[in-house]
Amino acid sequence: MSPFTARCVLVGAALVLVLAGVLGPVSGSARVVLLAAGACCAVLDVAVHRTATVADTDEPTVVVVEPSQVGADARATEVGASEDRESDVGDLDRSSFDIVTPSLVLGHRPDGTALRAAPDAHVVVTGAGVLAVAVFRAIAEQVRELAEPGDEVRQSTTTDLPDGTAVVARVDRAGTARGTVVLVAGLGSTPREWDVAVHVTRYGCSVRRPDDRHGTVVRPVLPLLRADAA
Repeated sequence: MSPFTARCVLVGAALVLVLAGVLGPVSGSARVVLLAAGACCAVLDVAVHRTATVADTDEPTVVVVEPSQVGADARATEVGASEDRESDVGDLDRSSFDIVTPSLVLGHRPDGTALRAAPDAHVVVTGAGVLAVAVFRAIAEQVRELAEPGDEVRQSTTTDLPDGTAVVARVDRAGTARGTVVLVAGLGSTPREWDVAVHVTRYGCSVRRPDDRHGTVVRPVLPLLRADAA
């Protein structure tokens, strides 16, 4: 059961119990029991809401699903700061796909097309809940894996940022950010400068660049637990 469905059930049960306790023709002890049960449902609803919106600070070891696992006919499209805005690599066979320049995989279209960003792109993930956190972790792991000798990967902690916000940045020796991924709860918290945004909602996931009027619907890239870490 999804957190949204659980909250609907709990809120509905709380309302029914409270109304029955207030308006129903029941004795004093039964009325107290009904009101107490309604209060318990309300408390559980708050607990479910907090569980769905607060990210777990303990990050598992993750590996990102490679685009080549989606299908042999996958095509790669790169978007980001260092790439042309209308970049479209086109059809690639399996051998040429395996030697595509290292980049960040943001998701896959329904036909298997991999939507990519340049390795030094500034990516922002918007959304709240476990899916948004999972997408952020998958992209953050790619940022870590793209670090070159001498690069430093910096990660925020929950104590120095607002709730629902996290940052992972790859910084070179000169102190310049060569690739970042930021998790924010909504569009109002988006950083001033960004190259590509991954919007995660209860209805799905989409990728958009600053000059795009509409986002591209994708299947989100997700982290997987390594077999040796299970």
